[in-house]
Amino acid sequence: MRKIFILAAFLFCLTSTRAESPSQFTKRFFHSLYKWEIRGAPDAREINQLSPLLGKGLIKIFKKAESQKAREQASIKRKYKNAPHPPVLKSAWSKEGDLFASIAESFDTFAVGIPILKSGTVKVPVHLEYLVSRPPYRWTIVLVLDRSDQDWVVSDILNQDGESLRTSLTKTIAENEAYLSSLNE
Repeated sequence: MRKIFILAAFLFCLTSTRAESPSQFTKRFFHSLYKWEIRGAPDAREINQLSPLLGKGLIKIFKKAESQKAREQASIKRKYKNAPHPPVLKSAWSKEGDLFASIAESFDTFAVGIPILKSGTVKVPVHLEYLVSRPPYRWTIVLVLDRSDQDWVVSDILNQDGESLRTSLTKTIAENEAYLSSLNE
């Protein structure tokens, strides 16, 4: 019996040391964002890169945005195919700004705050800095993490005003549907 207990304790320690903490996951997530330099809504390639780090809800929203972008481009080509200089329309899903950091540029440095477990999710404050401006611009966002099997994933991001990225993107998708309909008239 004692051997079984020791083996169980060893296996528990082995698996618990291999599991990533919310803070470790958050560091890995922001190191990846910094390295990949994703701007605007992620395209199909970037969605594939991000998919192990994002919850299904965010992935679904980003795929919908990518679909809308493709529909918009096709509609513009179709509507203005004979025009000598078709209008350049700025998509709601342009490759500008950093959606994940809630800023037009991006971040230069980050520090992970203390995770808070609440209602089955973990909220991790992330303190960001943009150093190019003088004085440096500092702000805090909150990653909302959920579990996907044994791994952490980002289910939402709350900006410095507490507004949800998922809610904002869902609203933009709905508003963009009306615009896309007008292109097909």
